[in-house]
Amino acid sequence: MVRRVLVSVSVLAALFSGAIGIILPGPPSPALIVGIVFQLSATALVALASPHLGVIAVTIVAAGMVAGPAPWPGLFDLGATAWIPITLAWSVVRAVEHARTPLQLWLCGLFTIGYVGVVGTERGPVQAAGSVLPILGAVTIAYALRLRRARQDQLVALDQARRGSDRDRLAAQIHDTLGHHLTLMVLRANSFALTANDPAGRETGRQLAAFGTAALADLRGLVTAVRTPASDTPQGMHAAALEELVADGRAAGQRITFTVSGEPAEFSPAILRAVHRVIQEGLTNARKHAPGSTAAVEVVIGDDVVVAVSNDGAVAGQSPAAAGDGEPSAHGTGLSALRRRIEILDGELDARPTAAGYAVRVRLPKRTEK
Repeated sequence: MVRRVLVSVSVLAALFSGAIGIILPGPPSPALIVGIVFQLSATALVALASPHLGVIAVTIVAAGMVAGPAPWPGLFDLGATAWIPITLAWSVVRAVEHARTPLQLWLCGLFTIGYVGVVGTERGPVQAAGSVLPILGAVTIAYALRLRRARQDQLVALDQARRGSDRDRLAAQIHDTLGHHLTLMVLRANSFALTANDPAGRETGRQLAAFGTAALADLRGLVTAVRTPASDTPQGMHAAALEELVADGRAAGQRITFTVSGEPAEFSPAILRAVHRVIQEGLTNARKHAPGSTAAVEVVIGDDVVVAVSNDGAVAGQSPAAAGDGEPSAHGTGLSALRRRIEILDGELDARPTAAGYAVRVRLPKRTEK
């Protein structure tokens, strides 16, 4: 937006010089047309090409206007060459902002000093001093903006470092306290399952161990989420990234099949988090309510992303062929919250018993307006 305004102002200033030159006494000089063409060309270089080439072009054209043939010296005396200070200051600011090496700055400074020298030779030291003022003002503003941005970046970096430290400390506390107690619970449940005299006691111990293992896997996911800051930048959805979601379940002894089809694509962080949450919720429900079953995770990436998580075991307290659709009470809280998340993203969620067990299927758009 700012560049468009500056281009417009520079073009208008060049055309203004031409209009004043035309109304001056005498026939229009070819030098007037050539000068206007050179001004417009130099403006295009500043806007579209390398900023340092723009400074060189502007200083050469400006020096030619000051020392060139009529009517340009007269227009300079009349103050009708506003293109020079406007475009020169703009080009210098761009050169300072985009400088990558000292040589680039030295070249810009050399040509700018050359222009000031031409003004001093042709118009005297007072005019030369006046020509320096817009350049110095532009450089001062450029460096002030640079310092302001650097200060803002420093404050953002310090804030992110503080937040990261807080997240790491919170994650460590969660891991050290809950992780310790859950690990002890799993160990004692396994011990009870091995030493219990009656079959019912052994089965209870195995179920408690399974629940504790699932809780440990969920806790690891929570700790990872706490340590990882959220991002607003679109990210790629790849099989390797999604594979990490099922690694914890497999490490805990859960049988999981995992497939991804379609071309990798860029998704907003909100969509990615929703996909992760669907897979986590589906695997967690399979561990809790159908222990010993095999879970299947399928992700299809097309115009939309479709995530399906199913298991081949009955939901606890319900037969595989349970009549009616909908969510069993054991799944209600997690799936209700997940459904709200999906609806916010303009997606669809279908969760119901199947002939073999239970399935959760979610469709999400690649982009959402919410």
